[in-house]
Amino acid sequence: VLLSDGRVYRQGEPAAVMTYENLTAVYETEIYVSMNDLTNTLNILPLDGRTRGELLAAHRSGVGKDETIP
Repeated sequence: VLLSDGRVYRQGEPAAVMTYENLTAVYETEIYVSMNDLTNTLNILPLDGRTRGELLAAHRSGVGKDETIP
């Protein structure tokens, strides 16, 4: 169960609930989410301020609409 402001935001299997889209919406910050190939578990890491700033600048300049950030 993922809560937001004390209410259920999403519920279900962890891989379906703990997604980038859901976590960034609830926590209002950039978060890295991936599946660990060795353990088959989720890796969820908050991104540092510099990386968040770079992502925000890239988003504002249009990167990501048709390309990815290196």
